[in-house]
Amino acid sequence: MGKILKKRFFVVFVIYFLVINAQSVFSQETDNREGLDDYIRQGWSHVEAGDLNKATASFQKGVELEPDNIKALEGLAWCYLYTDRLKKAEELYQRILTTEPHHVAAQLGLAKVYSFGGRHKESIDQYEQILAEDPRNIRTYKGMAQVYSWDNRLKESVTIYQNALKLAEDDVELRLGLAKVYGWMGDWSKAEGEYEKILVIDPRHSDALKGIEEARAARQPYQRFRFQYTTETDAFNFKAHTLSYGYTWTQPLDGGNEIFAAYYFDDFRETGKTHALGNIAKLGGRLHATDRITIVGSTDIRAYSPDPDFFAGGSLDMIIKYYKKNTFALKYARELFDVLDEIKGNRYGGESKIYLHDRLVMTNSYSSSDYSDENRNEDWYHSMSAILFKGKPDLSFTIGYRMRGFKKDAPQYYSPPDLDSVIYSLYLGGPIGKTYTYGNIKLIDNSDQIDNYYFLGGSEYPFNKDASFTAEVSYFDTTEKYHALTATMALRTIF
Repeated sequence: MGKILKKRFFVVFVIYFLVINAQSVFSQETDNREGLDDYIRQGWSHVEAGDLNKATASFQKGVELEPDNIKALEGLAWCYLYTDRLKKAEELYQRILTTEPHHVAAQLGLAKVYSFGGRHKESIDQYEQILAEDPRNIRTYKGMAQVYSWDNRLKESVTIYQNALKLAEDDVELRLGLAKVYGWMGDWSKAEGEYEKILVIDPRHSDALKGIEEARAARQPYQRFRFQYTTETDAFNFKAHTLSYGYTWTQPLDGGNEIFAAYYFDDFRETGKTHALGNIAKLGGRLHATDRITIVGSTDIRAYSPDPDFFAGGSLDMIIKYYKKNTFALKYARELFDVLDEIKGNRYGGESKIYLHDRLVMTNSYSSSDYSDENRNEDWYHSMSAILFKGKPDLSFTIGYRMRGFKKDAPQYYSPPDLDSVIYSLYLGGPIGKTYTYGNIKLIDNSDQIDNYYFLGGSEYPFNKDASFTAEVSYFDTTEKYHALTATMALRTIF
């Protein structure tokens, strides 16, 4: 009897122990689950409040509690993405997709990682993969359209926005993105039309109200009044003063095209020798002939007294965009080499700009000129520009090499027959309050030991959206004691 009681007691004890232990484990799992859910909720609350550091900490605690929890990993990856820790974000999104290959939020997040990192082709491929699985995913259309616009493939971006709007015509974000791309393309009437559609849906939409005002202002003609004074001196008793003032009228057209007209008056005085008065009229414009070809042209008519003869000249450039922002330009100009000597010339040339990186630009150019006194000039220029900072402030550095020369029998008033130069240039600019202030320092180290120095400082102050004032001062001198100081003031107004 005693043995039976002992056995029963042992069985009851074991059952009790297992029940108590199971309750403890269940309670611990419940506590962990509640804690995990709390951390995830806190994380997204911090995101809404704009505190990504606290959000990151909350999601990290959630991942520590349950390393494979998809929601916690997704929140942490999102925080890494928007705090520019792209490598960590990519690792987490890949980790989610290893567990759930069709997790849409992780697929979209990975596409954003690629686009934020400048890996635009990979980003587009990722978006296309999502659309293959879900052709009606509006978020995918938005992301892909943005990548195309960042890649300067604006026409393709427009097509994607238009396709998405067939699925969701009242989606404000889609219309806003499309309006912005139209603005970047210079199609301001189309941009205005999209902003108007947004205001039908949401009459108080602040971005649409601001955008429609910008679109209407961009299509209005504007005028610029300019006043310029230049004084020149050298070691050979040459002293001259030039006063120039005039007016430019510009009419923007759709598609980024424009036409302009200008009139300037020049008063040139060389102390004790020459006094020449000049009237200059100009007419020109810009035409985007195709998505990849832009033509820029101008013509000018000049008349100087005491000589009443007219001189007509001008320039014509064809700019070809052949890959992303890279361009090649063909140039032709008819020029008056010197007002007093009346030497005329034809200049032919080409220039390429290649973006090796978003912040590294290589420029190569060549030009050849034939002058009316039977002389000829050639000019080669190669440079590399590094954009060190963009925004606040703008800072860039350029180093270039230039080779130029005239025929061996060229008159003395031309440059030496052969002249090589190394050019160093530093640009710095940024906003100070409402005013954008900028400066440029340039050193031209010439092979003839007569070096040039150039300094420029200026600022632009906007009175309002319709008017701004610009002032510039530049100074140029050579080691042969030639100096030129120029001051320019301009008032730009929209009417």
